[in-house]
Amino acid sequence: MSDFLALPRIPTAILHFFANQPDFSVLLGDVTEEFQQRARKSGARAAKVWFWREVFRNVLALTFRELSRTPVLVAAIALGCVAAVNLTTGIGAFFFVQFSKLRLLVSPYSRWEILVAVQLLTSIIVGWASAKAAVGREWALALIFPLFSMAWTVVGDAFLATHIGAASLGHLPRVGAFWLGSLWIRRSKEEAGAL
Repeated sequence: MSDFLALPRIPTAILHFFANQPDFSVLLGDVTEEFQQRARKSGARAAKVWFWREVFRNVLALTFRELSRTPVLVAAIALGCVAAVNLTTGIGAFFFVQFSKLRLLVSPYSRWEILVAVQLLTSIIVGWASAKAAVGREWALALIFPLFSMAWTVVGDAFLATHIGAASLGHLPRVGAFWLGSLWIRRSKEEAGAL
């Protein structure tokens, strides 16, 4: 039986989002070595708890580094993404309502299911495009987008005097789809670089 304990997969995958950082290999080597030493000394459970905490501490520092390099650019791209997703959803809602009144929309799906699909697809595409525009800052962008999106939702709800809870619920799938698009491009680049 080997003394080597495999690193926990989820925090390791999260840490690998920063593989493009110049000191990433040193960081990964250090936490791996410390993890193995802690596993031998304190046991696997204690080592895993330490590893999770250490990964999130490093992720916060690396995210801040990403964001601090060009905060205005990242914020502008995130705000533009929120506007693009909401504009597409608004235009889609307008046309679906108009087509429904004219009975031009004949579908086995309700217009709301179609709107949700349009919004999710738009979020993935906008996330992917924004990651192409903010190379090396995809993680920071993925973390700022939900903040701007939620602020937009709250302001829109207050302006339209609607229920915030309902709009917030719709906010979560949109953020998830944006993350899928923006972080997917980062993982694709890392995997291509590994080949």
